[in-house]
Amino acid sequence: MDFLVNGSVYTARWKDEALSMHFNRLREASSGSVSAEVLIQNHNDTNPHVHHARLNLVSTRSRAEVAKHCTDRCPTIDWVARIEQACVAALRTYREGEPVVDITEMPVSERLRYRVEPLLVEGHPNLIFGDGGLGKSLFATYLSVLIAGGIVTNRLICEPGKVLYLDYEASVDELKERYDAISAGLETDPPSMMYQFNYEPVAGRIEELQAIVAEHNIGFVIIDSAAPACGDEPEMTKNAIAFFRALRSLKVTTLTVAHVSKAGGGKAGPFGSKFWLNYPRSVWEVRKAQEPGQNSIDFSLWHRKVNSSGLLAPLAYRVRFDTDEKQIVFDDIAVKDSEELAKGLPLPHRIKAALEDGAMRSKDIAELLEVNANTLGATLSRDKKRFVLLPDGRWGNRERTFASD
Repeated sequence: MDFLVNGSVYTARWKDEALSMHFNRLREASSGSVSAEVLIQNHNDTNPHVHHARLNLVSTRSRAEVAKHCTDRCPTIDWVARIEQACVAALRTYREGEPVVDITEMPVSERLRYRVEPLLVEGHPNLIFGDGGLGKSLFATYLSVLIAGGIVTNRLICEPGKVLYLDYEASVDELKERYDAISAGLETDPPSMMYQFNYEPVAGRIEELQAIVAEHNIGFVIIDSAAPACGDEPEMTKNAIAFFRALRSLKVTTLTVAHVSKAGGGKAGPFGSKFWLNYPRSVWEVRKAQEPGQNSIDFSLWHRKVNSSGLLAPLAYRVRFDTDEKQIVFDDIAVKDSEELAKGLPLPHRIKAALEDGAMRSKDIAELLEVNANTLGATLSRDKKRFVLLPDGRWGNRERTFASD
């Protein structure tokens, strides 16, 4: 007997008899019994289906009842022995869990650290969040095109792989239109990507998702968006834990798109619950700047959390919508190049950007940046590594002033 494991889906096969038994949805009761849905097939027959039932793996009576039913269908096979073998293997695998290893004997992993550098940590949950209408889903779709197509652009270095988009908000037609337009903007044919329309929480159908990931060799999964994918009350600890436990079981890189609740936003994360910041390996907040009537938007990503390294500087993009050519184009920009986005920068960075074109008096800087004059003055005086007071009373960037001298 060959016994195969794909996530929480187990398959027993007897090649010489062309038999297979598939076990999924394993559940352990408080009594210690373990049950599973089992699909039994005989591939020698025109119709391979033999039996499909829920089976108690540790119950002699339950195994005997299934064996009797299968014997009635295919009397030439020793079903008692086959079901015994498969149930024992499934039960042992379920209870053993992941293998225990000695990490000192393991070679250094050669896997890349990022699926998308510097945004998404490889092999772990990642999250972007922000208010509605900021372009989060659009950016997630952009990343899916880059990964599916193995495209490197706009400071984003992508490890190619097969993509699965779990859609809890839109429709396949809407996503395809967006996907094709982004591909056109990148001047490439739309790369292959798997899509699934969803409405049931991820944790409640994780066995099916594990099977999809295994069948299609998926390396990257997008969940759009967090609240419906999590189920009721995503701010509740138990629901957040169940959601991320399910994602972890997929053993691939994931990106969850999240809106912001009344309790969330900024360093509080999307829902004001620490678990939505603790469980993902990398978390980015999205902000947008757009004037009415424009056919483009500027948005930025602010790093709110990462494991095993420091927070990264914000990233910014200008997205142009060309309706005539049916293209969506992403351009890499600096945060300081957008007046609205720049307001989120620390004050010293904003002052430095304002002085790029030359020295200014403090009152003019305060007026330009729309900040309190006393706060500005204290920042200028305190940050002597960046700023210098010139003899004529104007302030300048120290490195720029010395370079000019």
